[in-house]
Amino acid sequence: MARRGKVAYFEALGQRDPQSGAPMTKDAIFRLYSMTKPFTSVAVMTLVEDGKILLSDPVSKYLPKLKGLQVSVPRVDPQTGRVSYALVPAEREITIQDLLRHTSGLVYGVFTSHAGVKEAYAKEGVDWENVTPAEQVERLARVPLAHQPGSAWEYGLSTDVLGRVVEAVSGATLGQFLQERLFAPLKMTDTAFLVPNGKAARLAQPFAKDPVSGDAVKLLDVTVAQKNDAGGAGSAGTVADYTRFSQMLLNGGQLDRARILGRATVAQMTSDHLGAHLGDIRVASPILARGYGFGLGFAVRKETGLNWVTGSAGGVPLGRRRRHRVLGRPEGADDRGVDDPGAARAAARRGPRSLPPARAGGARRLTVARRPPGRLDPLPGAPDRPGPHPGHATGRGSGRGARVPALPAPAPREVPPRARQARPRTACPTRSPARSTTTSPTRSAG
Repeated sequence: MARRGKVAYFEALGQRDPQSGAPMTKDAIFRLYSMTKPFTSVAVMTLVEDGKILLSDPVSKYLPKLKGLQVSVPRVDPQTGRVSYALVPAEREITIQDLLRHTSGLVYGVFTSHAGVKEAYAKEGVDWENVTPAEQVERLARVPLAHQPGSAWEYGLSTDVLGRVVEAVSGATLGQFLQERLFAPLKMTDTAFLVPNGKAARLAQPFAKDPVSGDAVKLLDVTVAQKNDAGGAGSAGTVADYTRFSQMLLNGGQLDRARILGRATVAQMTSDHLGAHLGDIRVASPILARGYGFGLGFAVRKETGLNWVTGSAGGVPLGRRRRHRVLGRPEGADDRGVDDPGAARAAARRGPRSLPPARAGGARRLTVARRPPGRLDPLPGAPDRPGPHPGHATGRGSGRGARVPALPAPAPREVPPRARQARPRTACPTRSPARSTTTSPTRSAG
């Protein structure tokens, strides 16, 4: 647990391997599954910032086989109540924005309630694992969409397709791209799509059987190279690494002098892109809980109420930006910290802050007051001294402020006194002459 750039609680409890009884350790490596999706979403947005992708681009621009898709539409026989499915052309193409916010019509076959699409996925072998990138795209091109693109939100294979887009644009595998643009700059040394032999002993293992259902538990073998780098579920990493990634987002795209995304981009990602309160896009899956919207890769808390999990609404005005607290899959971007209730009231009580007095030598220290620089001191990989926070005045030193030379005092200037000239009083046209010439004692004294 981290708050305001510092670790508040970090302990290892329980067992890392129930079979051997090995205790849990702080450097244990976990299969991240859907927590991989934020990595892929950030990768896409770095390409957007590079000018290589537009959110409005059709996915067929990069994956031509996903052009001209069809949509499976259920139809109910009014006489028998029997449901059948008809294929109709997609009204428009899937866009990059659709993939980021899960409004593409691509779903998970195991989770969707659309029987026609579930059957088609099973028949064609549509999945995120045990397929090569080319096989995955080819199979998706042969099955219908569950919804018209942009009409409904349903969690699914959209982020895996984004991984294929990143590979098509960059010419590298998704794992290579993430290593260069995300993992290495953030010093996420234990996060990858493949756990090497030297780190395999740190991998957390599951129970042999599910304690509730009694079914055998089978997880992805991340010690063996998979056929594709699954952008929706395939990575593994440590708590420390993911905390650094989350803190980068919380800081507005930067951590320890490594700038991954711009603040405006993070704010866009952590804004609701469904418009569900306006009825623009319906939620077609119970996976998105009440009180939440969805941004570009993240679930966004929209209501303080409605959900059983305690949390704050994500649209709280703060300064000139809008502060979003993102819950669900990752923590998102925030100008001040994970949670800062009462900040506005405290600022109002404190009143305006004056500049500090000039120091000896004619220098004045200028500091822009915001939260402390985002850093995670106890975690590995952090430098000895943090860099300047984007909200602070830059300059040499520890990043807390910059010395600005004081302006020389202006030379005294003599102003000659002006003689006060009496202005003649004139009578008001609407008043009597006698009344207009009368002055009050107060006016005469002035």
